[in-house]
Amino acid sequence: MNKEKKVKIEAIYPLNTMQNALLFHHLTEKDDRGFLNVECIIEGSLDIDLLKKSWDLAIERHPVLRTSVHWENIKNPIQVIIPISKVNFNILDWTNFTTTEHKKKLNELKVINKKNSIDFQKNPLSKISLIKVKPNYYYFVWSCHHLLLDGWSSSIILKDVFEFYDSLITGKKLELESIPSYKSYLNWQKKIDTNAAKEFWRNTFKDYKQPFLFNKNQHKTKKLVQNNIKLSEETSIKVQEIAKAYRITLNTLFQALWALIISKYLNHYDITYGNTVSGRSGDFPNIENITGMFSNVIPVRIKIDFNLSVKDWLKNIQSQQIEARKFEHITINEITEWIETSSNRIFDSLFIFENFPWDDIRAGNIKIHSSKSGITTIYPLTLTIKPSVPIDINLISDESIFSLEANHWILNRFEEIINILGSKKDISIETLYENITSINFKIRTQASEIINKTNVIAKPKNKTEFELLKIWKSILKNNNIGLTDNFFEIGGNSILSLQIISKARELGIAISPNELFENQTIRELADFIENRETKTTKINNFNHLVDVKSLGKLAPLFCIHGGGSHFFYYNALSTYINPDRPLYALQASEVEDNIILHESIIHMANDFVKEIKAVSPKGPYHIMGYC
Repeated sequence: MNKEKKVKIEAIYPLNTMQNALLFHHLTEKDDRGFLNVECIIEGSLDIDLLKKSWDLAIERHPVLRTSVHWENIKNPIQVIIPISKVNFNILDWTNFTTTEHKKKLNELKVINKKNSIDFQKNPLSKISLIKVKPNYYYFVWSCHHLLLDGWSSSIILKDVFEFYDSLITGKKLELESIPSYKSYLNWQKKIDTNAAKEFWRNTFKDYKQPFLFNKNQHKTKKLVQNNIKLSEETSIKVQEIAKAYRITLNTLFQALWALIISKYLNHYDITYGNTVSGRSGDFPNIENITGMFSNVIPVRIKIDFNLSVKDWLKNIQSQQIEARKFEHITINEITEWIETSSNRIFDSLFIFENFPWDDIRAGNIKIHSSKSGITTIYPLTLTIKPSVPIDINLISDESIFSLEANHWILNRFEEIINILGSKKDISIETLYENITSINFKIRTQASEIINKTNVIAKPKNKTEFELLKIWKSILKNNNIGLTDNFFEIGGNSILSLQIISKARELGIAISPNELFENQTIRELADFIENRETKTTKINNFNHLVDVKSLGKLAPLFCIHGGGSHFFYYNALSTYINPDRPLYALQASEVEDNIILHESIIHMANDFVKEIKAVSPKGPYHIMGYC
């Protein structure tokens, strides 16, 4: 019998926060929004064999092109790099089809590529479709996934591929800058002091209360639709002149416009949104050459201050942006933990400014142009700015929240505000705001809806359920969680799931993303954990303790049941005591089936004390009773 050849492994690394979130989303959603079709057009007399060889050289240079991802039967997901890999090339000829048919077939091809998806656990993870549409004219489609590649990385890899091609076809000696190892990058990250970042984010969100969310009641977006406008060439030049006049970047100007438009749409003056950043602003040597998934989403907070001039307001935003760049490698999980807010989400809209190095390339006798990487998002509202001339503005929105009319209103406000600023640079925020066209339609948003859910007291049957319930309440910032509530239906998403997993592991409860996906309620997850074979001792069951309100840092208050053996009247108490004090109730045995009744008050007290100490081993202990 032939033995299978063992694949050599070059390196094994953990997934970062964004990668874990994308993997979780990939496993839990039917529509994999991390899938990418990177595209460009190649013009000229292309040597396909040399292009394949160039890609092989790029695979040798960039370890990410030799990487697979694994998560089954291991504690934490990992990425595995092997020394050698290949890419699948699909050569197609569409020269007999019309231009209209080309566009249709290209869209169909991209849909098929996405439907076939990517098997992360196999290599190669890339597929190239090279399509000849007319003599010396090709569509180039590179199917890959955002879990391993961000936009910056895909542009760097394509640039290197065609540098290799140019060298092979012209015979010129090629000298590329060295690429640092991912291991050295991880070691550099470990040495970063997070105290300055913590202080910055806490100051940025000082006195921050509750964000206004488009999609308050659920984290899952439904069907996403795209709407697009291109500013005229005249307006595109004008906006660059405005940025120069105010001495700010084009990125900062468009973020300010975005904040104004959201504010006008919502009639809300403290605006937060997520900003996609490259994650490459640190002082790590040659960080701009390393490829992989380094991009990050960080929160931006902009107040619409009517006491300021536009000039001073923009200056403040620019200063905040410059300071934030120092900390753009900090994960959203860390930032959320540092910020004091009553919500588990800081934002649910995303701003993307595409400043990737997508310049046209010449290699030998071919020209590569019209490069683009596609957009991935899990948010109900995403804005993308492509700072070319003309400037391209793309809006992706959840059609269950934003009507077509709303999308058009949002997009049309950009040119309107640019024209106002172009004619009146010395203008106040208040005057500018008043001159923005108001909404003349009904906003279709779920943000103002209220879930009428009865405050049902959950009674965990063991410590695993107890701890999981406490974690869910803490992360989701919701005391009304039942043991059979579905994580994804009460506000859970891929980012929050990572926080759940991390908090559980701190308490010695090991959960993988796959296990949380397959067990989406506390009861299911706890049963799974309790029943699987572990090396740890099984946690004692709770027969009497009831979690009324587990959130809070103060010593808990334990409430003894009344004469009727019940505790329900303590439920109202949770709204009157210090919000930072956890509240638990203790019920008598006769309330539950299949529990042996106590023979005496002493026996009952002993059992109560055991369960109280399981929750709070060290005390102090606050106990009250009422009858």
